[in-house]
Amino acid sequence: ANKVVVYLRGGGFCVPRIPGFDCETRCRESDPHLCTTTEDPFFDLEDSPLADNIGSLDPDINPAFHDFFKIYVPYCSSDVYTGTRNASIITDYFTFHGKHIFKALTEDL
Repeated sequence: ANKVVVYLRGGGFCVPRIPGFDCETRCRESDPHLCTTTEDPFFDLEDSPLADNIGSLDPDINPAFHDFFKIYVPYCSSDVYTGTRNASIITDYFTFHGKHIFKALTEDL
């Protein structure tokens, strides 16, 4: 494909042991989908909440990217795609590898 758009789903971040931002609450209790991803390799943008904007193939709805090959990256690292830490006492035993996720994506492209 000559034209590609990569959609990195957002989701914020967590900070170990910081009330209101702690990873324990976010990743294990309230929003676990922001800290891991499903194993399903297919995500249909046309059947998602993105269908009425960047996911649409309709040039009237999505004039900028309707004819681009689209890559959707689910949010799963809770580190804004910048983390490089293995699980340890410092990270409250959470792994933050967002930078590696993004690097692997760009290398695969």
